Amino acid sequence: LRASLYELNGTPYQRINAAATNVLHYIDAGDVPEMQRNARAEQLATEDAQTPFNLTQGPLFRASLTQLGDNDYVLLANMHHLVSDGWSLDLLFREIGAIYANQALGMPLQLQPLSVQYVDFASWQHQWLESDAHLKQLAYWKQQFKDAPALLRLPTDRPRPAQQTFNGDDYEFRFGNELSAAVRDFCRQQNVTLFSVLLAAYQLVLSRYAQQDDI
Repeated sequence: LRASLYELNGTPYQRINAAATNVLHYIDAGDVPEMQRNARAEQLATEDAQTPFNLTQGPLFRASLTQLGDNDYVLLANMHHLVSDGWSLDLLFREIGAIYANQALGMPLQLQPLSVQYVDFASWQHQWLESDAHLKQLAYWKQQFKDAPALLRLPTDRPRPAQQTFNGDDYEFRFGNELSAAVRDFCRQQNVTLFSVLLAAYQLVLSRYAQQDDI
């Protein structure tokens, strides 16, 4: 969370900065009418989410504490994906929760230093990507997909453009409660995730429409 990035001759590098100070921005929304405070908190969160990070100067992590009432606060943490991931968030929330609980009880808490820093993991991962084992696996999958079709022959209401644009749209819909429950039961029976089942169903639809077994 102390990292920023800079570019040298077209190559990005990571810079580890000194420990940041005053990273928590305090906002007092107590003067907002009570019925509008939640909306105000959501507005602040949206504005913060739409504020870009400066990758070179940093920080790529920022936090704000909005006070909505005497004992009502909202903590907003915003992190760039370059410096955090799901594992990072889990660790951060567990430590914040532990510190908060001990503070509320008036008890000191000494967090144990991490045995491995994320930069150590990134270095190990980089070395593995250059290893013979990774190159062997990469060669295997390139061989598996060498005859994969370049396009899906989907029936459309107009000709496919000569140059792919990636223009798209979205369509929202909801499953009924009965179907949702049945799908979740199926996932539990097969010991697979909901994402995997829905992705497989989507690929099956594409296969049917395109009349292609390989998609």
